[in-house]
Amino acid sequence: MLKNYFKIAFRNLIRKKVFSFINILGLAIGMACTILILLWVQDELSYDDFNVNKDNLYRVDYIGKYFSGMSACSPGLLGPESKKVIPEVIDAARMLKRPKMVVKAVGDEKGKNNQTAFYESNYYLVDPSLFKMFTLPFIYGNPETALDNGMVITKSIALKYFGTTDVLGKRLNVNNWFDINISGVIEDIPENSHLNGELFSRLEDLKRFFPGGFTWSNAIHQTYVQLAPNSNPKVVAEKLAKLNKDNDRFVAENLKRIYLQPLRDIYLDSDVTGGTVKQGDRKYVYIFSLIALLILLIGCINFVNLSTAHTAARARSIGMLKIIGANKGTLVKQILGESIFMSIIAALLAVLIVELVLPLFNSFTEKHLILSYNNSYQLVAFLSLILLTGFVAGIIPAIYFSNFKPIQTFRSKWIGSRSGGLRRSLVIIQFVASIFLIIVTSVISNQLDFMRDKKLGFKKDNVVCLPVKANVASHYQSFRNELLKQRNIINVGIKNSLTTQAINNTRPWWEGEDPNKEFISEIDEVDYNFINTLSLKIIEGRNFSKEFPTDLSKAFIINEEAVREMELKNPIGTRLKTADKDGFIIGVVKDVNFRSLRDPIKPIIFNLTNNFADDVMNLFGVIYISIKPGEVTRTIKAIKSTWEKFNPGYPFEYNFLDETYNNLYQSEERLANIFGTFTSLALFVTILGLFGLASFMTEQRTKEIGIRKVMGASVINILSLLSGSFTKWLIIANIIAWPAAWFAMYSWLHSYAYHMNINLLMFITAGSITLIITLLTVSLIAIKAATANPVKSLRYE
Repeated sequence: MLKNYFKIAFRNLIRKKVFSFINILGLAIGMACTILILLWVQDELSYDDFNVNKDNLYRVDYIGKYFSGMSACSPGLLGPESKKVIPEVIDAARMLKRPKMVVKAVGDEKGKNNQTAFYESNYYLVDPSLFKMFTLPFIYGNPETALDNGMVITKSIALKYFGTTDVLGKRLNVNNWFDINISGVIEDIPENSHLNGELFSRLEDLKRFFPGGFTWSNAIHQTYVQLAPNSNPKVVAEKLAKLNKDNDRFVAENLKRIYLQPLRDIYLDSDVTGGTVKQGDRKYVYIFSLIALLILLIGCINFVNLSTAHTAARARSIGMLKIIGANKGTLVKQILGESIFMSIIAALLAVLIVELVLPLFNSFTEKHLILSYNNSYQLVAFLSLILLTGFVAGIIPAIYFSNFKPIQTFRSKWIGSRSGGLRRSLVIIQFVASIFLIIVTSVISNQLDFMRDKKLGFKKDNVVCLPVKANVASHYQSFRNELLKQRNIINVGIKNSLTTQAINNTRPWWEGEDPNKEFISEIDEVDYNFINTLSLKIIEGRNFSKEFPTDLSKAFIINEEAVREMELKNPIGTRLKTADKDGFIIGVVKDVNFRSLRDPIKPIIFNLTNNFADDVMNLFGVIYISIKPGEVTRTIKAIKSTWEKFNPGYPFEYNFLDETYNNLYQSEERLANIFGTFTSLALFVTILGLFGLASFMTEQRTKEIGIRKVMGASVINILSLLSGSFTKWLIIANIIAWPAAWFAMYSWLHSYAYHMNINLLMFITAGSITLIITLLTVSLIAIKAATANPVKSLRYE
């Protein structure tokens, strides 16, 4: 029986080659998109699944007055003390990411590119218990004692610096501060882990750089706890909050609650801020899954439309089968079997498409996805996709044809009117999906352009950023003077961090404050030239100046948002006190967007420093060099030459400030690229369906077209006749798609503090694009029919 089903399916496939090709190609593209996105979704959902203790590992997240939402940062003493006094906590580990460090091999070894020194961004200070809690296999060394005697590095780092993994006892130098022994080598952390560390030192080293790090109130660590099986994380979180409040008055007044975030939720939970690990976004999993579903649906609609369109020929065949005794169940099985047969062919073509485009898709998504033919999950998903597509594409034609009454199938008038309503509905659904995707792609692309082009309130173009390291820090003024000798360098300033980062947030005191006000400000240490270098605008008071000796110890400049939050009517001259300085406000700068436009502008307090060689500045500090446009390559060479003169032992590494800000929107750029690609595919599949349906409708009206031409109808009249139905359907689709797209994009845009406004032109453009594509597709068929010899048309049938 099954053999007969496939035999009939193959005959039908050969009999209608064009329509079969359209059906199979449409299904194949839809299935290929679905496979690609399923690979991506599988990877996103698999993060941290490899950890043996995954079900009992949690990160401690803080919710307090001075945090914006939920923070991944927690105090230094909370982890170790919780292990002592809370029975459910089996183990705890703290982790703190170091800023970019210069690391070099000690000795004569030369690694990658014949170099011995590199900047390393994934360097962490951790507790030894981290290697027990997480599944991080050791190649060399003892996980129990590795951090006692030195540092642990990954396999890739060992090969990078020494060309081998057998490196126990060898040494690395960190920032020219100290040499450290390598006492452990672990396998590279899997890509589907939210942890991205490559070098690990003991957390005790923190005391050198952050003497106040180990307290109950300084929330700068990420803390992980491992709970006993069957423990209630909500109960443990309440105990942690009580423990913290009992030990610190500041925390008691300001901590709202503690939340234990399950390990497998960390990567996809983008609402938690302050983490220094890899971050995804759960909503993108939903968005991409919806795209795959829409494209697959469009392919299935093509199949249904073209199957039901050929009613006359198929209905008489079904009628004959019923007359000779075929029952409804048998007919349904036969038609579903044909659909699954075509689905199998489409699936094989889809696999070929996936293999061809997977490298491009990986570049879009910045992943390393592979189609594995021995992966049980992928195999089950692939077979399920074939059966599901075959069923969805075939169930409507199966029910539709199997319900025919034998005597009616031989009445051509009845047959011609049987499937029109169904086809209209399905074509409208196709149009709705296509218009929706076009609008969404347009909004995302325009929001990306808005964020890139928005005036941020400071100069970010033609600004070179250098890290503050070693001799550049200790001889900053000399380094700056040397740079200013270059004719293409306009100004040079320094700040204690990159503008996109805030390393010091605190609650200051000011004259006339409300002590109960929830207020926190970023404290930025700068030199006399920083504000001018980035062209920040002073709107009240004055800038820092060497003409006023007290500026170094007693002056502050704040932004407009700080004035508003502090409710200052006359800010100039107001006394202001931070943890390190007691002085007066001398100026107010216009608000600037130093962060992503997802976030609102925060209060900022600028104060002067001349200690450019302290540990914090040496770790996080950045030198900003404003240069003239043009001759950029020549200017960079001059900066490099000056750097090497002061820092011969350090690699020269720089970036442009505008690139730093563009990188803030990488997720939006990926989203725009993926939406654009899949929207194009959706339109292509829709065009295939329209081409097939228009061909059939034209074929059905061949004699009518011939009569109209004999009666004097022009080509334009024929075109209008054949395209009129599609235009009506398209108008209905716009009425449905526009509100749905507006609601989806309105919600998405309002997740940004600063966003573009949705305008009617985007919707009109989406409708117009779809209309033009539809008319062009239908016209290709209609013009051929309209210019044909009417005598031949009248002989049709």
